[in-house]
Amino acid sequence: MTPVLARIALRYVAASLATAGYLDADMASQIGVDPDLVMIVGIAMGAGIESLYGLAKKFGWRT
Repeated sequence: MTPVLARIALRYVAASLATAGYLDADMASQIGVDPDLVMIVGIAMGAGIESLYGLAKKFGWRT
């Protein structure tokens, strides 16, 4: 499920950067389908979620 969410997040980020004029349309369309970039973002999302879970357990927040 994480690669799917990473791909969706990358497409939204690429679309917003292309709309703002920071990327051209060809580069923006390639970002969402690059498997290496999707894997990196997926790993970063998983690490972020696990870090937040660890903080919640440490500080006694509801999990």
